[in-house]
Amino acid sequence: MRLTALAALTTCLAAPAWAQGTAPAAKPPAAAAAERYLLHVEAPEVLIHEKPEAAAPVVGRLEQGVEIEADRKSGDWYRVRRASGQEGWVLNAAGATGPTMVVRPFPEDRRIAYEAGAIDPRVL
Repeated sequence: MRLTALAALTTCLAAPAWAQGTAPAAKPPAAAAAERYLLHVEAPEVLIHEKPEAAAPVVGRLEQGVEIEADRKSGDWYRVRRASGQEGWVLNAAGATGPTMVVRPFPEDRRIAYEAGAIDPRVL
């Protein structure tokens, strides 16, 4: 009788949680990675709009060669933060000479010195 009880106990302890009538513990959801993109302006000029709409008011511009971080994407629009701290949206559209911007994932080990934008004439 002792062997039967010991065998039953061993089987219960070795069985998976679902077989014992309890649900396995749920894994916590992985934290969603923040959207970060590195935009490199290829066109002579890219307009910054107030909203992600072509008809929205223009609030600034970026000149060719500027790199800027975007923290959100909506279709072909990217949300950027200007040197003034205000947000704006830029459109990555194909032009006659190619794309207006090159878009890459933002490197984790990189930081953009936004304070330098206050003196960079290419960022308005």
